[in-house]
Amino acid sequence: MVRKKKPTTLNEIERKKLLEQPNKRYPTQFRNYCMMQLMLNCGLRVSEAINLKIEEVDKLRNQVEINNSKGAKDRMVWISQDDLDTVNEWIDKRTDLIEDGKIPNPKNIPHTIGNEKEPRTGNWIFLTFKGKRVEPSYMRRTVKEYAKKSGIEKWKDISPHTLRHTFATDLYSKTGNLRKVQKALGHSDVSTTQIYTHISDEELKNDMTKLRE
Repeated sequence: MVRKKKPTTLNEIERKKLLEQPNKRYPTQFRNYCMMQLMLNCGLRVSEAINLKIEEVDKLRNQVEINNSKGAKDRMVWISQDDLDTVNEWIDKRTDLIEDGKIPNPKNIPHTIGNEKEPRTGNWIFLTFKGKRVEPSYMRRTVKEYAKKSGIEKWKDISPHTLRHTFATDLYSKTGNLRKVQKALGHSDVSTTQIYTHISDEELKNDMTKLRE
């Protein structure tokens, strides 16, 4: 069996460095920070983060409902209180910006993204100052720029999907349960999730060969 290429992931120090880059005093950068934190801590695809709506966040149960995901597989993910507090803080900032007229109400602006055929409107959480959803291309550029600025050596290989890979690797390392990782990521076939066991094998190899150093 041919193994898939090992995905790029971030270690704890690299994660911290990356999240330190956005200047959270500015709304756009705080928004970017919030999105990266969700992708790192909840395993969201960039398209899933972009498409999140306010009504899909359950503040009482610390849940986020992921709809219209890749392959039309909806799922529920759980987030920590810290992550929920960050999302709520952004939503409050977003509401203030709309009320002050600095951001148009997204419910009134038709918008398409990617290969969509028809414009949609919605109560998107992560907005640009034009009242539209953030574009995936913007987040790809932004994450790479933050990674470069942070001094991470492998910054050229880092993308929003790196954050999802990092989440999956960390969850598997913590639980050792591939089915939990599969469910968290929304994979329909566990074979897609199998790559994260390969990563752990590589980590085990490094640990064992350096055990007596």
